[in-house]
Amino acid sequence: MPNALWLANCDGHGRRPGASPAASPHSRPLVHEPDVSAYFAPLFALLEVAIAQRDYESPAIADAVDQGAAAARAAGVPPERVLSELRARLHSAPLIAVGEWYRSVLVDRLVLRAIQAYYDLDAGQGGPRLQ
Repeated sequence: MPNALWLANCDGHGRRPGASPAASPHSRPLVHEPDVSAYFAPLFALLEVAIAQRDYESPAIADAVDQGAAAARAAGVPPERVLSELRARLHSAPLIAVGEWYRSVLVDRLVLRAIQAYYDLDAGQGGPRLQ
């Protein structure tokens, strides 16, 4: 047990006043990572139009997913980050206006398409590409 004199000279965290805090073993250096949603900006704009027209089957939407995923991959963004941020963004805006069940179906389809595009899968490599 620490003695009373030592405790009286500490800052409440076991450090002497003026001592620098030890680095946490869980701390990571801050690295600037690009915003994933920027790669999918055209997709989000198309989805705004699709909601107004109730047309979620446009080939332009599939192309925007493909281009966004390919651009994120080319920029070195890890796939798990691309997919988690895309999924979160799709569940909020712009698909928030779509009913919960159908929004879930649309998000799943778009995320699956993004996975296929990120890894450049097609019928010859990993099965049929989602239409």
